Amino acid sequence: MFRHAAAAIILVAVFPQVHAQSSSEIRAERIALGSRPDFNAADLMEAEGVTQKEAMSLWQKGKPVEAYNKLQGLLAKYPNSVAAHSTLARLLKDLKSDPKAPDVAVIAEKAAFHAEKARLIEDSIIGGTQCQTAADDCRVLTWVEIYFAIGRLGGKIQSDKLETVEGRPYKVVTAKGDDGKTKAYYFEVSAFPPEWRK
Repeated sequence: MFRHAAAAIILVAVFPQVHAQSSSEIRAERIALGSRPDFNAADLMEAEGVTQKEAMSLWQKGKPVEAYNKLQGLLAKYPNSVAAHSTLARLLKDLKSDPKAPDVAVIAEKAAFHAEKARLIEDSIIGGTQCQTAADDCRVLTWVEIYFAIGRLGGKIQSDKLETVEGRPYKVVTAKGDDGKTKAYYFEVSAFPPEWRK
C-alpha cells in the first residue's frame, strides 16, 4: 500500500496531458520504429526490464513521484512501451485504493489511461486477429511484446522456434490456454537482432 499519501498531491501535479491514439496509429508508429536503422530491440528490452524493476523498488520504498518519473522517462524515449504503461496502470491502481490518497478521481483517470494505452498497444500487435498464421501479420519489436500479446490471447508460453515465411522471419510460439489446449502463434520479428532469431 502507498505509505506516503501526501506525495500524491505532487504526483497528480506532474501528470502530463495526453493525446489519445488509435491502435492503428500506434501500430504505424511501432512499425516505423522497428524499421529504423538505429533501432535496437535489445536496448529497448533491457531499458524496459531495468526501468520496471527500479520503478517498482522506488514505489515500494514510498517514493511514488520518483517511480512515476522513472517510467515517464522510459515513455519519453519509447512512448509505446507496453511494459511501462502496464506498470503505471498497476501502480496507480494501487495508489487509488489508498484511503489517504488525495484527488482519487484524477488518479483513477490516469490509471485508466495507462491501462487503456497498454491494451491499445496489444491491439496494435494483434490487429484483430488471433496471430495463428503468418498472414495475420502480428509484428513485434521485442520479446516483451510477445509475452503481453500471448497473455492477451489467453495463453502461457511453452516453447518457440524460428520460421521463415515468404522471406520474412517469424517466431512461432507454442502456448497453452486456460482450457488446456495448445496453440501456435506467429509473430513477425524482422525488428529482432540476429542473436534473437534462433
